Amino acid sequence: MIRTTLGDPWLRWVRTDDSALRDLVHRPEDRMRFADASPSAMANVVITTLRAHGIVRDDLPEPEQRYAIQALLIGFSTVMADPKSVDSSDVDDQEAVLGNAVHLLLEPPTDPDDTVIAQAAETVRARFGEIRDGLLALITTGAAGTR
Repeated sequence: MIRTTLGDPWLRWVRTDDSALRDLVHRPEDRMRFADASPSAMANVVITTLRAHGIVRDDLPEPEQRYAIQALLIGFSTVMADPKSVDSSDVDDQEAVLGNAVHLLLEPPTDPDDTVIAQAAETVRARFGEIRDGLLALITTGAAGTR
């Protein structure tokens, strides 16, 4: 996910919230569509859904867990964008380190049922689809609502 974001100009813009591009969208409802597509907003959708389905640990307050996962992902993406920013000479697999950190932050003590995972995945997929459809509508009709 991080490598995809860093390699795609559109996703990189959404991640960094480039003000010059953001200013092209003038209506508040259009700005909200872009805000809904931010990495933070999308991470909130995922964490909230996973918690609602009992798929992630719940011994941390949800706002703290959402903050921690976002900070973790932003930190790793920053390091992946600028590998020389930290000394990783003794680390063979940086992505495995990220996976272990996410495991410690999110995974519950027992594995969730496959049916529950499928239900949560469908909820996230549907919400992401709504976000995608809103952005596509904006792109198709233009920020001013005209073609």
